[in-house]
Amino acid sequence: MAKKTNKTQQTKTSKPVVRQVGKGASQPEQSSRRKSSIKAMREKIWTSQMIMEISIYSIIIILTGYLFYQRANDFNLVYCDDNIFVIDYQRENADPENSFKIWEEKFWTKDNHIWTAFKRTIGTSYYRPILAISFMADYKMGQDKPWVYHRTNVILHVIGSLLVFIFLFKLGYPRLVSFIFGMLFVLHPVLTPAACWISGRNDSLITVFILLCFISMISFYENKRPWVAGLFLILNFLAFALSLYTKEIAAMIAFVALFYVIFFRKEKIFAVKNFILAGGWFFIGLYWWGMRTKALTGIKNPDTIGFDALYKNFATVPAMIGKIFLPVKMIALSNFEVFSIVTGIIIFLALAAYIIFSKRCSRRKTLFGIMWFVIFLFPTLMVRIVYVDDFFDYAEHRAYLAMVGMFLVVIEILISYGIKFEWKKPLPIIVSFALIIVFFFRANAYVPSFEDRKTFWSHMTYMYPYKSRGYLDLGKAYYVEGKLDTAEMLYFKGIERNPDNFNLYIDLSAIYMRQNKFKKAEEYARYAVKLDPENHIANYNLGKSLLAMDKVVESIEPFEKAAIRNNKYPHWFIDMGVAYFRNNQFDKAVNAYQRALMLDPNFLIGYTNLGAAYARMNDPKNAKIAWNNALSLDPKMYEIYHHIIRACIFEKNYDEAKQVTARLRANGGQLPPDIIQQLSQLKLKF
Repeated sequence: MAKKTNKTQQTKTSKPVVRQVGKGASQPEQSSRRKSSIKAMREKIWTSQMIMEISIYSIIIILTGYLFYQRANDFNLVYCDDNIFVIDYQRENADPENSFKIWEEKFWTKDNHIWTAFKRTIGTSYYRPILAISFMADYKMGQDKPWVYHRTNVILHVIGSLLVFIFLFKLGYPRLVSFIFGMLFVLHPVLTPAACWISGRNDSLITVFILLCFISMISFYENKRPWVAGLFLILNFLAFALSLYTKEIAAMIAFVALFYVIFFRKEKIFAVKNFILAGGWFFIGLYWWGMRTKALTGIKNPDTIGFDALYKNFATVPAMIGKIFLPVKMIALSNFEVFSIVTGIIIFLALAAYIIFSKRCSRRKTLFGIMWFVIFLFPTLMVRIVYVDDFFDYAEHRAYLAMVGMFLVVIEILISYGIKFEWKKPLPIIVSFALIIVFFFRANAYVPSFEDRKTFWSHMTYMYPYKSRGYLDLGKAYYVEGKLDTAEMLYFKGIERNPDNFNLYIDLSAIYMRQNKFKKAEEYARYAVKLDPENHIANYNLGKSLLAMDKVVESIEPFEKAAIRNNKYPHWFIDMGVAYFRNNQFDKAVNAYQRALMLDPNFLIGYTNLGAAYARMNDPKNAKIAWNNALSLDPKMYEIYHHIIRACIFEKNYDEAKQVTARLRANGGQLPPDIIQQLSQLKLKF
């Protein structure tokens, strides 16, 4: 029986697989393959649907952002740093060689103060060559037309918003959730300055590159195929390098990436891919640091940097959190508002309490969002720009990159509460789109404040009527239009609010010089010099007003101070030369005129005055050279011909005098009576 049982058991358990010859696999195998084929087909269909959905969401974000902000293309400059990039850097932007020599720039001055080529900087001490490239590209397309620069800002904001959507999706969040927060980002009022104000470009630009860096990093981790992972690695290194050369804050990417690996991927820190990324970033960063160090060598930073700045700026954190959640009192350059700060503190404490005490919250991912917000915001708090205490405390568009981290925190809280964004259960979607509509109308009301100079600064005086800076720049707008009475009234309003703002006195002195009220011009220029003895504009205005009142000797010292502090204005050297000339210091006058001509070789009055100075030094040869240069610029300056003829007669060079007389007549001029009389006495006839 035992043997039988074993045999029966053996028969049951060792049943052979029978293959049908000529018909492929057996029925069980065919069934398995059919299931695999169906599964693969389903995956393919799902992938196609996913791609289509992502494409539709992307198109909606792009169209929403561009159509909403396209009116900014018609905006003008507001003259708050944007004029520096568009107007003051015209020579650099126009130089075709700059596209290849972006890291170098040459300046020329006289008296052996020739600056050798050095690494390029933007502003006082900020090394941001990619930002410079963007302005050069704009100049290439439209020179100094503001619409070109505004269009670039709008495009960058649209790209940044699209990348926020893709980044959230790559982190593993549902497509619809990622889309909703991408829409909130593109229409968020606090980011309006980045889209509408040319000076806000750097924050959208750095966000584009940093998000590209993280998206390519995630793709590098996820792809198992070496060649695809390699392509994403190259893209990652490129995005990281572009980030660094756009803004110094990109150096913080490594810290945020570390938290991503710990909190999202939960991988070992010493994994091979981590070493590959860290190694590439290290060498890219090392090279960048060397170039940046060279660029900043010898450049003094006037801004406050360090913990003193952090102490003054720390209220930016709650203020920015408050404006992200409740965007009120919107202005590009904000002061610390009690409402925003208190709101921000309450929201921060609520978030902290939820993270600490909630058992449903994913602390790892929430902490990653908080670290993103803090790490990318913190470096900006370590810098306090000079002269802003009477102006603003923080810039709204600095929230651009940091806001992505705050979005991560909000998404994690929504997920922890079990709120699902599904079309079948539309309530969360309805609430979200209601919020998007609120942001739409809030931003829509905010956009026009960037339309032009007067609108921008009128908005500033409306928002902060107790600050003098708004009145100063609004007054400048009216000054440029020639509405001097309105400008004067605004300057006095500014002085009422801050009697120590020396710029108000500088502009008042300029108004009175235009009105030929030189005594008042001197008075207000002296106020400005008293408040800031080294200010070049205040000293120049003082010298100019004194010279206009024939106080020649007294005018020389302020002119010299102005030239020492700023030597890039040719007409300043002309005025200083006139003061020297009238004080019989002809050698110094010659030097001043030459410095003016070094700055502007086509400065006509520079050649005429230089010739006069040489003539008073009994140097007719050099006088004639200067005057002939003037005639090459304007052959109809008959008085210059007269000066040259007199110099020739003084040298007894009658042949040359005859030739110059012929040139004079050929250009429609005639000899004056004194030269005719002199020629008659010499018995010469031309």
